[in-house]
Amino acid sequence: MGFMSIMLAIKDVADVWGVSERAIQLRVKNGDFRVKEVQGKVGRSGKSYLIDITSLPSEIQKRYIESTCKGNEQREKPVIEAGGKTYSLGELAEIYGEEKLKEYLLEAFKKIDIIERIKALGHGSKGKEIERICQEHGYSARSMQRWTKDYEEKGLMGLLRQPREDRGQSIKLCEDAISFIRGFYLQGFEPKGSHVYKQYLKKAKQEGWEIVSDDTIYREIYRIPEDQKNMGRGGVKAYNALSMPKVTRNLNSLKINEIWVGDGHTIAVLSPHNNSIRRFTLIAWMDMRSRAMVGWCIGKHSSGYIIGLALRHGILPKDDSPICGLPGTVYMDNGKDYKSKHLHGGTKSKMFDFSLEQEGLLKQLQIEKIFATVEYPWAKPIERQFQTFSSDMSRFLVGFCGESIDRRPYNLDEKEILVSGLSIEQLAEIIEGYMRVYNNSPHKGLGNKTPLEVYASCEKIRADMPREEELDILMLKSEKVSITPSGIRKFNVLYWDDALIHHDGEKATVRYDPNRLGELYVYLNGTLHCIATNKELLEMNGTEEKVKEWRKKQARARKETREAINAYGVSEGEARRMVVEDYTDDEEILDIVCGRTSAKKSSNSKVVRLNKATHEGRKLNDTKGKEEASCNDYFAKLGEEYFKTKKIK
Repeated sequence: MGFMSIMLAIKDVADVWGVSERAIQLRVKNGDFRVKEVQGKVGRSGKSYLIDITSLPSEIQKRYIESTCKGNEQREKPVIEAGGKTYSLGELAEIYGEEKLKEYLLEAFKKIDIIERIKALGHGSKGKEIERICQEHGYSARSMQRWTKDYEEKGLMGLLRQPREDRGQSIKLCEDAISFIRGFYLQGFEPKGSHVYKQYLKKAKQEGWEIVSDDTIYREIYRIPEDQKNMGRGGVKAYNALSMPKVTRNLNSLKINEIWVGDGHTIAVLSPHNNSIRRFTLIAWMDMRSRAMVGWCIGKHSSGYIIGLALRHGILPKDDSPICGLPGTVYMDNGKDYKSKHLHGGTKSKMFDFSLEQEGLLKQLQIEKIFATVEYPWAKPIERQFQTFSSDMSRFLVGFCGESIDRRPYNLDEKEILVSGLSIEQLAEIIEGYMRVYNNSPHKGLGNKTPLEVYASCEKIRADMPREEELDILMLKSEKVSITPSGIRKFNVLYWDDALIHHDGEKATVRYDPNRLGELYVYLNGTLHCIATNKELLEMNGTEEKVKEWRKKQARARKETREAINAYGVSEGEARRMVVEDYTDDEEILDIVCGRTSAKKSSNSKVVRLNKATHEGRKLNDTKGKEEASCNDYFAKLGEEYFKTKKIK
């Protein structure tokens, strides 16, 4: 036999199998695989073997094919010869498509395994055994004979479909026909393939194109580049999200805590709360250099206060963890909760001064801020972590309700959750454990190091650290108030301290904890003045040039995609007109559909608008005035008659 199937080194088989090379060598020694002996390397003694992939279990064959279709090193190796030409796996993947190549190779390996089994049969009962093997796999003996001949003559390639040099191009459709099919399909109203086929038949008669089957049309639609589909049918927003070239940032140049990226995630778990059920929100911060989840907090909904508490958790030291310290910059979402007064300061009225205590949490901690670009959610890597969080943890909890209503489990029982669901405290404990496991798990992007290993081994951006008491004060909500002789009114009650005497009429800043409304921290002139009590409640550092450079690349990519769509020569108006022509031949309607004209205003309108300036309006007002005058005279006369007949005592 002049050709063999794909032969693998023992090391390659061990890597794919996930076992040691010694284990594979023992199986080779036991005769578990078909092997080919090869000369060992110079300077080494002993025998060396290559293993025929078709003698491996089908699952290992599939795993190898999937890995080679993805790995550039293996894809470039010449492995198959046909018609005097040698093909690499990468070239075959381009010819057949990766999924089809996997399918064809696995089917060919299956046939080779059967062929080798038949060749190994003895002469005594060979005919019956061949028949049994063919029946077992659903093949005919004639087909098996043909495959055996093809394999002996051409090797593995004899069992694959022969690659065509013109594969991926239609042999029936001319260029104009292809442009029409693609241009019609790439419209914003998203026509179906059946619509394209119907309009193609009509256009083909006009242009003298070949009449083809609907399968030919569908194949041509399938060949349209994905970026054109996304822009033509989904617009720029869909193109940006799915096809636009995206910059990959180099995070290794960052220091620890240099950039924290934060976002919120509505947990896909229903929990009992105040005699009802609800989904709580997780706010989390991730260190961009180490990918460690540094701080988090759970609340009923996202707010500046909850975001601040998650930041506090990230800053303060933790037991058995190196995570602590102030970040240099925070990279946040554009939502109103991340732009809150609590985080960034400011006042509701321009009459108040922008004093120190109103500067906001980030300004007081000297933390810079960056907001993610609107409609570019992929720029925040923490969002991918939230997807993993939901997939790896949320779906296994009692009360899992799916990320959306259409993904809700069929057996979700909300009444049962109200009785036996996870409380917010229990949910927080599980999330704490998940974050601990995540931070201690190897990360491919970190060279298989864990986030905590990287966090502990790299230099931090800042060495300063606030005391816990100072941080707690800064976490409190703040607001401008007026001091009155009775004290400070807040939450419809009065707060008082003797230190407020002589400050009547002054403006102060108060800080408070929403969970402890019994006291207010009162600031005057930027310093803490007193603590007033409530008597009723005593009980990623990219440079600007780099960002601009990528913006230009993205704009150019969008422009080129749009030009490719326009080059097909089919406008939206023309496409609409072709469809509506099947229902009417009224040129005025067709022009409106095509966008060439607008509907004419009818001069025979049945509605007349009246106002005082028009003749009809004046006439109506005169009539109305006479009617009102007549009505007033009637009631006046009626009153006179009443008083004449009424006897006044």
